[in-house]
Amino acid sequence: MFMKDQTSPLSRLPTELYNSILEFLDRPTDLLNICRCCKLLCSEGQRILYHTVQLKGAYRLILFAKTILSNPSLGNLVHALAIPTRAFLSPSDRDKVRQAIQRLPCLQALYIKHSMTRYTLVGYLEPDMLEGCTRELEIFHSELDYQDGSVQLDSPFFQLHPRLNHIYLGWTNQVNVAIIPPRIHLQQQQQQQPSHPDPRGHEPSQTCLPGTFLPHLQKIHLETLDLLPAFVDCPLRCIRINRISMSPRSVEKLERTLQEFSGTLTNISLRINQEPPGPGQGPEKASVSDLLRAINRAAPNLQFLNLCGEVALHSESEPFLTNFLSTLSILGNLTTLMLDTSQPAYRRNDWHRYLDNLLSCKESCRLFAQRFFDALPFLQRVVFGPLGTYGPGRYWVKDCVGCPSFLIREKSKDQDQDTEAAGGEMRQAVLEGFGLFGDDSWAVL
Repeated sequence: MFMKDQTSPLSRLPTELYNSILEFLDRPTDLLNICRCCKLLCSEGQRILYHTVQLKGAYRLILFAKTILSNPSLGNLVHALAIPTRAFLSPSDRDKVRQAIQRLPCLQALYIKHSMTRYTLVGYLEPDMLEGCTRELEIFHSELDYQDGSVQLDSPFFQLHPRLNHIYLGWTNQVNVAIIPPRIHLQQQQQQQPSHPDPRGHEPSQTCLPGTFLPHLQKIHLETLDLLPAFVDCPLRCIRINRISMSPRSVEKLERTLQEFSGTLTNISLRINQEPPGPGQGPEKASVSDLLRAINRAAPNLQFLNLCGEVALHSESEPFLTNFLSTLSILGNLTTLMLDTSQPAYRRNDWHRYLDNLLSCKESCRLFAQRFFDALPFLQRVVFGPLGTYGPGRYWVKDCVGCPSFLIREKSKDQDQDTEAAGGEMRQAVLEGFGLFGDDSWAVL
C-alpha cells in the first residue's frame, strides 16, 4: 500500500523487500514509533499495526472503540480482532464498542471468550454487538463460558454470517450439553423446554441450528463431540475434538458422528482424555486399534490425523509400536501423521524415561520418524511435539520451539542403487522444520 502524493524512501525498494521490512517490524512499539516520527511511513505502519488487533482489559477496549469512531479510515485496516475475556463497561461504553465493531467492514476473524446467546448477557457483551459484525466474517473463535450448563446454538449470529469457514467453540467450565438432532426445527425444542423471555422485548425467532446457515464451513474446533451433530449440514473438511474418552461407547459414538461427514472429511485431530468411567459405564477401555479402525470406517478419505494423549506412543514395548503401525496401514490415504507427546499429564512414569531418550537428540528422533515411513509407504510427513515447550527436545531444539516436522525424501535412481548395495534407507526422513503446525494442526495445509 503506497501513498499517492508522497512516497517514503523505503518505498523505492522492490515491493517484496519493502513489505518484508515492514512486516519484520511487527512489534507494536516499533510500529507506533514509525507512525509518530515519520509521516511518510505512517500509513504503512498503521496498515500492519491495525491488521490484527489484540485487546486486553476494558481500558484498551474502550480506547480502541474511541479510536475507530474518531478515525473511521482505521476501521478499514482491521482484519482480525481479539476482544478481552472480561471487561465490564458502562452503557455508553457498550454503545461505543458496538458502533466500533459495526465499522470494521474488512473484519474476517473474531476471537472472543464470552457466551453468545440471545438471552444470556455475560459481562459487557450483548448479542447484537456480534450480530453487527460484517457479513464477510470467515473465522469465529469463541470460548463459551456457560454457567448454567446450557448451550444456545440457535443464535442469529450464524444466520447473519453465512461466509464463516472456520469456527472454534469451546468453554472453560465442565458442562452437560444436550443437543437435539440438527434437522429438527427449533420449534420442537421450544415445545420441550420452557421458553425464556428476550430481555430486549423481542419475540423468540423460529430459527434452526447453525449447520443450516453455514454452507461454507469447512473447519471446526470443538471441546466435546456433543456439539458436532449441530453442523451435520456443513461440508466439514477438518474436525478437531478436544475431549474424547477411550470407552467403547465413546469410540462408537465418534464413528457414528463422523460418518455424517464422510464425503468431505479429510483432517481429524483428537485429544484423548483418560477419564474415569461415567455412571452406567463399565471399566472396559477401547484400544488404539479400535479407535483407528473406527476412524477408517467413518472417514475413508482421511489425509491428516493428529492424536494427542496417552494413546500416542504410550508404551516403550516394541510389540505395541508394531501393532500401532500395522493398524495405521489401513488408512491408505493418510499423508500426514501428528503425534503430540508434549503434555506431561499424558506421559506415564513407565515410559517417561524411554521417550526422553528417544526424542532427546535429532538423529534418534529422525530414526523414530523413519520407522513410520518404512512401515507406511503412503505417508509423506510425520510430526512430533511440540518438543520445545514441555518435551525432551530442549536438548537439541534450543531456540526452535514447536513441533518438529519430518518429510520423506525419495532418492534418485543412482542413489537408490548405491543405497540398496549398502543396505541403507530407500526413503529417508529429513527434518522439515519447527512450528509449522499451530493449535489447529491443519492450518498449514
